Amino acid sequence: MGILEWLRSRSSQAAKCIMVAGGAVILFGFMFYTDEVHMSQTPFRLGSYVPDDDAESNMVSPRQDQSRRKALLEEYCQKNSSSDMSPRMMGNFFVSDRYKVLYCKVARTGSTTTSALLYNLEFGTNFTQQEYLEQQGGTPILKRLTSYTKDEQMLRLNTYKKLVVVRNPLERLVSAYLFFFGGKDYFVGKTRHVLYNQHYQDMLETIDWKIPHTEDYGVIQTTNEKYHVIPFLAFIRAVTEDTDRWENEHWALMSNYCSPCQVHFDFIAHTETLAKDLNIFFRNAGVTGRENVFPPVKTRLGKRKMLDLYRQIPIKDIQRIGGKYAPDFDMFGYSLEETILQLLST
Repeated sequence: MGILEWLRSRSSQAAKCIMVAGGAVILFGFMFYTDEVHMSQTPFRLGSYVPDDDAESNMVSPRQDQSRRKALLEEYCQKNSSSDMSPRMMGNFFVSDRYKVLYCKVARTGSTTTSALLYNLEFGTNFTQQEYLEQQGGTPILKRLTSYTKDEQMLRLNTYKKLVVVRNPLERLVSAYLFFFGGKDYFVGKTRHVLYNQHYQDMLETIDWKIPHTEDYGVIQTTNEKYHVIPFLAFIRAVTEDTDRWENEHWALMSNYCSPCQVHFDFIAHTETLAKDLNIFFRNAGVTGRENVFPPVKTRLGKRKMLDLYRQIPIKDIQRIGGKYAPDFDMFGYSLEETILQLLST
């Protein structure tokens, strides 16, 4: 099945978008396998987060936007059975007693930006992201919900304002891959790149990669051994496999983090509009006079990099992403087909 036929079979809305985007653009976007990723590096400080322009959310009020996001989550939860909140989930919630806020931290959704902001608000500091990370071994620290007694936990769950940040699953996978594996053109020998590529060498099995093999995707030479940089296709096939072997919190289902069907979240922020969402949430939580620690709203520049990676991925593997991460797409209002069409139209 080709790209056009697949998108038409998925939804009438997607079919209409195809007419707008143009068949030639779509075919070009996915039929070329060999394009490489070119990822520039820029210093990251708290206050420099760059969210996507969100034309749809700009047309509605913040209250309407939140009502829509929460309604989608509630609709999903009503249709799908769910279990009680486990003690392990409690450990994902961070507490601000000063502003009576609970933040459920989900990896690769702007979690460090959000955590650093919460820390600055809680303790009256003005740390950059890097400074925040460097002082994590010291005190004070943000408390986890598990550090309280059961009665104290329930009190906070019932009375504090609860925040979760989610992200388009397709973009989140790209973020995880580039941050931890690097890819051929983004690999710069950082410790995490070396460690993750070494640890997950068996992901190469998913593309029938026989070692020794071509060095087209780059290699890591250590004192005693040579490792291959994991290609994005191998990463995608591994993370969508129904196995525990390649599970990791940084690409685990977002819906597995925060018990979203058991916890009534007061605010669902999107990474794509993170700066705006955090400003609205904390302003409603009573934060005033701390504008200097909030990230400014800017235009994001990541869609081309996403397209460069996803054009390497066959349709059957795109479908596997849609299947594995279906709860995240459905719970949080993202669309696999519409995201692909948006990428191809850039």
